[in-house]
Amino acid sequence: MYVCNTKNIFMINDILIYSGSFLTILWGIIHVIPNKKVMDAIGKKNWEMREIVLMEWILEGITLIFVGILVFLINYYGEGPNVACHIVFRSSAAMLASMATWTLITGTITSFKPLKICPFIKLIAGSLIFFGSYL
Repeated sequence: MYVCNTKNIFMINDILIYSGSFLTILWGIIHVIPNKKVMDAIGKKNWEMREIVLMEWILEGITLIFVGILVFLINYYGEGPNVACHIVFRSSAAMLASMATWTLITGTITSFKPLKICPFIKLIAGSLIFFGSYL
């Protein structure tokens, strides 16, 4: 059974989980920072639509940051075999997979480049966390 963190040896599962959490946090920060570029890409046609997209764009970034920090903290502070660790890691990976699927469905029809690579980054991060939880 997986041990959240043995504190004695830095194992491959830790590398996978920490890599997935850092990638998720980084992608969340990348979502939050370039808001002006996102708004410029939308144009100035509809003010309400711009505000809705801005709100959703920032919300997705904050969600990614939260998921990444949660996974990191559970792995860092968790001790011993713990069902809570499994639940957090696998549900976080499932959340990233569902976010990636939704972004893939909606983002591939746009010409905005970050929306085209976003699903793959989320799937990579979720896969790292998911497979790290099994080692």
